[in-house]
Amino acid sequence: MATLKASKLALADVYRLLKFEERFDDRAFQDVLSLEFVTESEQQQLKQIQTNFRPYTNSV
Repeated sequence: MATLKASKLALADVYRLLKFEERFDDRAFQDVLSLEFVTESEQQQLKQIQTNFRPYTNSV
């Protein structure tokens, strides 16, 4: 097993090495939380936020 220098790893490297996968399963939240109806416009805004935020989490 190789030794890795943690300060040189990006979050994407950690995901890859630990075989983490990004999953979005809306049903999992619905089973636990009581959510209000989200309009199509709000869904699009949430997807845009997700798209905009993803590069920051992958570059850390």
